[in-house]
Amino acid sequence: MARPLKKVDPQAIIKLAQLHCTFEEIAEFSEVSTKTLQRNYVHLIKKGRQMGKISLRRAQFEKALNGNVVMQIWLGKQHLDQKEKIETTNFNEPLPLIIEADGKKKGNIYGQAVVYEKTFKGTSIGRRPSTSTMNKNKRASWKKYRGQGR
Repeated sequence: MARPLKKVDPQAIIKLAQLHCTFEEIAEFSEVSTKTLQRNYVHLIKKGRQMGKISLRRAQFEKALNGNVVMQIWLGKQHLDQKEKIETTNFNEPLPLIIEADGKKKGNIYGQAVVYEKTFKGTSIGRRPSTSTMNKNKRASWKKYRGQGR
């Protein structure tokens, strides 16, 4: 013997769908599972959501017709393909490279003397590392056991 069918109010499902409630919220209100809603009442939910979109659009148009400038601009962009004017300039010449620093002069770019600053490789406490990182990695790679190669 099968379970008795629950009485579900289709008008309530449509009204909740108009408010764009989730399947879980509608199922909780109707006291049925979400699977039952998806199997038996999905057509009502789709209809309710479409009606909700229509009423939302109607409210937007009423706001726009009552003089809400922001809504008028937004609806113009969405439906009338209106766009904001963006000015762009086309300059094809490269910008000159000017580097001013204390150090050695090296090279000549676009008639300007490029000056390079000497950088020191050191640690955060200021002393130079005794070997480069490549040598450290090579030295560590041949150590197979602890204590070997100190």
